[in-house]
Amino acid sequence: MLEVRNVHAYYGRSHVLYGVTLTAREGEVVSLLGRNGAGKSTTLKAIMGLVEVTEGEIGFQGRSLRGLPTHEISRLGIGLVPEDRRIFADLTVVENLVVGERDGRGGGAWTLDRVFTLFPKLRELGARRGGSLSGGEQQMLTIARTLMTSPRLLLLDEPSEGLAPVVVRALGEGITQLRRQGLTIVLSEQNVKFARRLADRAYIIEKGQIKFEGSIGQLDADESIRRSYLSV
Repeated sequence: MLEVRNVHAYYGRSHVLYGVTLTAREGEVVSLLGRNGAGKSTTLKAIMGLVEVTEGEIGFQGRSLRGLPTHEISRLGIGLVPEDRRIFADLTVVENLVVGERDGRGGGAWTLDRVFTLFPKLRELGARRGGSLSGGEQQMLTIARTLMTSPRLLLLDEPSEGLAPVVVRALGEGITQLRRQGLTIVLSEQNVKFARRLADRAYIIEKGQIKFEGSIGQLDADESIRRSYLSV
């Protein structure tokens, strides 16, 4: 479904991705692991057209994304849940969700009822303003708002960061449900324990380069890789 091949990217004059290659097959959850500043968020932004890609190719369902504006990439069926959430603080939960609403593709549209089934807490909070929610509630809202665009591919950027363990568990349950529904997910994470419970395969990125690709079992078996690139 998603193919990133030999991608080089820049922030201004700063070279930040060096030949990144990764794939995500339909219905698969792929984790992109690495320390803070390793290039995880930049890789997701490159897929969404938010950073300059100077070399390489990004394909989605056989179509090249390179050079397309972000809004067109979104309309093709890719949804990004950003690390900084970017909810509309002055809008209610329901208003935040309706802003993202779009006709469904293939498997059907995401509706208010459908996202409330996934995150029941949001139904209770429907009339609350986004800015009054806790960090975990805002994260649920951000994911739900992105789902309202009815994506085929969901890019999750550090969804567990800064959340209490009980909230992380609930978030993991929601992502597991999405996986069971067949949604393809690329999950950028520093929290290896969280990511490994959810993913089929993993990539490790360090200083803008992919250092490991393999199954979660292979990652678990390779202590030297974990120590070199994931330990603090």
